[in-house]
Amino acid sequence: MQATTLKAEELEALKASSRQLSPEQIGERTQKKDDRYVFTAIRKTSRAYAGPLDADGGDELSSAPDYELVEITLISPEDFEYTPKLDEADKKAAKPIENKLGKLKNYYAYDNGLLAGSHGEGAGESAELPAMIDRRVNQSPVKDQGGRGTCVSHACMGLLEAYPHINDNLSEQYTHFKFNSFLGQPQNQDNGLRTTDAAPFLSRSNGYVCLENQWPYIPNQSTINAMVAAGTYAPPAAAVGNQAFGIGAYKIIGDNGLAGESIKNTRYLEALLYQGYNIVFGCYASWDDKDNNGILDPLLNSNGTPASGAGHAMLIVGYNRTDQYFIVKNSWQATWGHSGYGYFSYNFMRACAKYGFVVDSVVPAAPPNPLPAKLVSAPYSNAKISRAALRAAIVFFKTSSGRYAVAEAYAGDNLYLRNLRVYNSNGSMHLTLDTLVIRSSYLCDLDTGRETSTNADFWWEGVSPGIHFLVPRLGATACIAFNLAAVTKAGISAMTLGTPSVDSGLLKYAVIVGQTTSGRYYKILVHAKPGNVLQLSYIEVFNADGTRYKYAQSINVPSSWTYNLDDLALSGGVAADIWWHVISNNVGFLERYSTSRMRLIWSL
Repeated sequence: MQATTLKAEELEALKASSRQLSPEQIGERTQKKDDRYVFTAIRKTSRAYAGPLDADGGDELSSAPDYELVEITLISPEDFEYTPKLDEADKKAAKPIENKLGKLKNYYAYDNGLLAGSHGEGAGESAELPAMIDRRVNQSPVKDQGGRGTCVSHACMGLLEAYPHINDNLSEQYTHFKFNSFLGQPQNQDNGLRTTDAAPFLSRSNGYVCLENQWPYIPNQSTINAMVAAGTYAPPAAAVGNQAFGIGAYKIIGDNGLAGESIKNTRYLEALLYQGYNIVFGCYASWDDKDNNGILDPLLNSNGTPASGAGHAMLIVGYNRTDQYFIVKNSWQATWGHSGYGYFSYNFMRACAKYGFVVDSVVPAAPPNPLPAKLVSAPYSNAKISRAALRAAIVFFKTSSGRYAVAEAYAGDNLYLRNLRVYNSNGSMHLTLDTLVIRSSYLCDLDTGRETSTNADFWWEGVSPGIHFLVPRLGATACIAFNLAAVTKAGISAMTLGTPSVDSGLLKYAVIVGQTTSGRYYKILVHAKPGNVLQLSYIEVFNADGTRYKYAQSINVPSSWTYNLDDLALSGGVAADIWWHVISNNVGFLERYSTSRMRLIWSL
């Protein structure tokens, strides 16, 4: 039986609000097979439809063609059931994180939501924490650990890959190999690893890892066992030669129940996410996976402790205080849960979270003025771009002098570039312009931000009335980064809209779609500007038949004001759809207001 850090009254409250399964049902979900613990996960197949999974029992699920049952190796109880012991290096590494969290200590002093039966909205607002944070847009693609017990490696690489200057595909294969080597464990075993060991391992210079293509992931342990037996299991030369990615400052989070700096304290987890940290955590694999397209609650024994003794590691990337769940990135393919993410309830964290860690700095460090990754990796071409494709679009440019640029483009007989930013190759800003107009058949020099008639990189070619092309010249290139005009009412209505808050750090050429409080669908293009101003650079609100209801450009919303998209007017908190929630200078969140819904679909 697991030890618990919860008080007796807290355990009773958890038991009263959680499901209990019979030993037979528990055995169906987590079993010991061939010296390893396995969890039976449910994933959609290629024939799947977006239907319910919440059915408890019966053999029809296992034979249904829309779903597959997959056995995932868990962390064995022997490796999972421990209390992290911090040395002086661990404590020193945690200082930057503790300093950043200091101002929120009163907020996370105690998680009273369980006993009070409260969602804690008032406390969150008093601390100025938004009701929801969702950083899925920043994450690398969801991966698949296969049948191997590599969840710790996958969670750690997911944490690193979320940094904008880090490659989106690091090597879980090399990571797991190194973890086993550091622990002196044989490579031909598959029992998982101690989650919090990963932080100090990845902070060691000999713990840094490489790119996925330098040592690709091997999904089957049997393949590795055969290589070990043959004496051929070792990192390739390319992997050894590029050990470039690791972590700097980190903080290991233990289990102190519902008080203070504890992995079970949902207020502490909110505070970490609010400060910008994603959280690697280990938890008991004690949930019913038939519910994985909804909100996952804990499965508990009669004494209130988790029903499963084996563990799993994942990455927390957001929370929803109103609906009481955390957004968790898993490593069981994008066909599991909500496109690869699980919604784990606050009570699940209180009952089943065991420990974790966050990271304050990574290796390599971000350059002082990093170029936006999307701008660098875009598919540039010297092909001409038609006026029809530039009705409303975000365009990337690369000038003949090697500079990068981004702008909104609105094409008519003249080409209007709005919010033009030109970057030097080292990431520093070369030039910014609110508006640049290029007349029909004129040339444009982005390095100087002017229309010209000679020696320029781009030409707004006028072929005939209504027919124009953006033509790169002199070795310059361009591409459409996002076609705003192609986002229709029908497309928005097919999307999953919610109540997320969008961090001001993401509000650079940010495309947000949603539904107003009156039920109309909309799309907006948003920038967080100096002086705590939110610029709605493009607004389009649709009628029910998809035609345009309202349209506007270049609307400025002052600090902490609300805005009514149906009326195209500042609302002062009355009949509003969005709220520009400024917390401190140049730090804030764009939040939905009242019953409106929204979703961030693109950002620089």
